[in-house]
Amino acid sequence: MDVTNDFYGAKNPDVDHVVFVHGSVDPWHQVGIYESDLNADAPAIYIEGSSHCADMYEDGDSGVPQSPQLTDARAEIRWVPNQHLCINAQPTFRVKFCAKNKKATFI
Repeated sequence: MDVTNDFYGAKNPDVDHVVFVHGSVDPWHQVGIYESDLNADAPAIYIEGSSHCADMYEDGDSGVPQSPQLTDARAEIRWVPNQHLCINAQPTFRVKFCAKNKKATFI
């Protein structure tokens, strides 16, 4: 395990443009990055009361009402890649951004 941790950086990998998402009910969260952001381009999102992969479904897909924490986390998860796309956008396309729901759309 030490060799793997040394190779991949354990809980301090040298990465950017990565979103670390964990729920408090997810049994894997203890071995992931969830306590604090690694850097400005690698945020850690911890969802209280959420289970493994719950963030990957759209609100209402499970038929169970979603918690405000899960809904907020999904909005943040969507925002991070869009932020990187906007920062690195080439002038050959434009991005329309809606501040209210933090959504970016290519136009």
